[in-house]
Amino acid sequence: MGVIRKQGLWSTIYIYGGFVFGFVNTLILFPRLLTQEMYGLTTVLIDTAKFLSTISLFGSLSLIVKFFPFYKRNLEQRQIDLLKLTLIISLAGTGLTLFGIFWKTDWVIRKFGANSPLFTDYFYWVIPLFISMVLYNLMETYASVYRFTRIGALFREVGVRLFVSVALVLVGMNVLGDQEFIAVYTMQYIPVFIALIVFLRYKKLLWIPSGFSTVTKKYRNKIFEFAIYIQGGIILSVAAITIDSIFIAAMGGLPKVATFTVGRYLSELVHAPYRAFSAISAPIISEAWKTKNLKLLQDIYVKSSINQLIAGIFAFSILWICFDPILIWLGNSFREAKWVFFVLGLTRIVDLGAGLNAEILGTSSKWRFNFVAQSILIFLFIPINYVLLKEFSIVGSAFASLIAFVGYNLVRYVYLYRKFKLQPFTIQTLTPILLAGILLGAWEWFSGSDTGNAIVQSAIGAFVFALIFLGAILLLGTSPDLNVFVRQLKDKYLS
Repeated sequence: MGVIRKQGLWSTIYIYGGFVFGFVNTLILFPRLLTQEMYGLTTVLIDTAKFLSTISLFGSLSLIVKFFPFYKRNLEQRQIDLLKLTLIISLAGTGLTLFGIFWKTDWVIRKFGANSPLFTDYFYWVIPLFISMVLYNLMETYASVYRFTRIGALFREVGVRLFVSVALVLVGMNVLGDQEFIAVYTMQYIPVFIALIVFLRYKKLLWIPSGFSTVTKKYRNKIFEFAIYIQGGIILSVAAITIDSIFIAAMGGLPKVATFTVGRYLSELVHAPYRAFSAISAPIISEAWKTKNLKLLQDIYVKSSINQLIAGIFAFSILWICFDPILIWLGNSFREAKWVFFVLGLTRIVDLGAGLNAEILGTSSKWRFNFVAQSILIFLFIPINYVLLKEFSIVGSAFASLIAFVGYNLVRYVYLYRKFKLQPFTIQTLTPILLAGILLGAWEWFSGSDTGNAIVQSAIGAFVFALIFLGAILLLGTSPDLNVFVRQLKDKYLS
C-alpha cells in the first residue's frame, strides 16, 4: 500500500490542483465570457468526444492494465509490444468511428436541430477532439503501468484545463470569436499528448518493436475475448456518464446543459479521489490477482473505500456550504445547479464508498461479470433518465444517475463478496458519514437566509467544518494512510 498511498494521495493533490483551473473555467470564465448556449455546446462536444473515444479505444486501456504483468514477466523491456498492439486496435477503432460519424450525420441533425441547432453547426469539430483523446488516454494508461501516474494526472488535470483557461482569456480579450474558440477548444488534448510523448521518450519507454511477441501470440485469443467484453462494458459505463448532457441537449436545449454542467462539474470534485487511486491501484490489483494475493486485494479494497469516502464527503460538504455564494455569482438562471450538485454529489459518494470494485472485478478471473454489471447500469439509467428528465427537468436526470449507480455498485458488492469474500466496509466506514451528517445538519440549522452575508457566512462555516471534520478523522485514526501522510508531511516540512 505504500506506493498506492504515496502516488494516490499526490495524484489526488494534482487532480484537485487541476480542479482549481476547472473551477475558474466552469464558474467564472465560461459563464462570463460565453453565452449560456455556447457554454452548453462545449459540454456536449466534450461528452460526445468522450463517448466516441471510448468506442475507438476498443478496450485498449483495460488491455494494457490487465495483460502488462504477463508481458513484463516474460519479455525484455524492448520486446514488449503491448503499446503497438493497443495502438493498432485503437487506430482501427478510430477509423470505424469516423465512418459511423459521417454515416449518421443526418440523424444528428434530425435529433438536435430543433432544440440545439448550434450543436449541429459545430458537430464536425468533435472529430479532432475525440481523436486526440484516444491518443492521450492510450499513452497515459501506458505510463501508469510503469508507475508514472502522477505525471499523467498533472498533464490531464492541470495541462488540459490551463489550455482551456488561456483560450477563454483570449475570448475575453476579443482575440478569438465563437468559431475560433471552438476550433481551439477541440485541440485541448494535443499539447498534453505531445508532452507525454516527450516524457516517455525521455524515460526510454517509447518504442515499437517489429513483429509481434511470443506473449501476444500466446494470449491473442484471451486478449480478443477480453477486449470484446471490456469494450461492451466500458461503452455502457461511459454512456451512463455522458448521455445525460446529450439527452438534455436533445430534449431541453443547450442552456439547460450549461446549468447541468455546473452541478455536474462540482460533483466531479467530489469524485476526484477515485480518479487518482484507480489509476495507480489498477496495475497493482492486476499483479495481486496474478499472484493470487487475496489479502492484498482485501487491504486495497478496504483502504480505497475509506480514503475515497473521507475525501469525497469532505469535498461535498465544503461545496454544499459554499453553494449559495456560487449561485449569487452565477445568477438566477443557474439556480437548478444546486440540486443537481446535491443529487450527483451523493451519487459520487456512493461510488467512492464502494471502493475500487470495478478495478478488482475487471482484472479478476471473473472479469466477464463486469460487463453484466455495467449492462445493468446502463439499462437502468437510460429509461429512468428519459422519464425523470421529462418529469423533473435536469434534477430528474441527476436522480436517474443516483438510482442507477446505487444498483450498479450493489450488484458488484454482492458478487465480489459471494465469489471471493472481499468487501470494503468496516466499522470505520460509519465515522465520516455520521460526522458529516451531524456537522451539515448543524450548519443548516444555524445558517441564516441573508444573502448579503452569504460569502462571509459560508467561509466561516467551511472553515469550522474543515477544522472539526479533519481533526476528528485524524484523532480517531479513521484512515491510517491519512495519518501516515500527514505525519510524513510534518516530518518533511516542519521538523
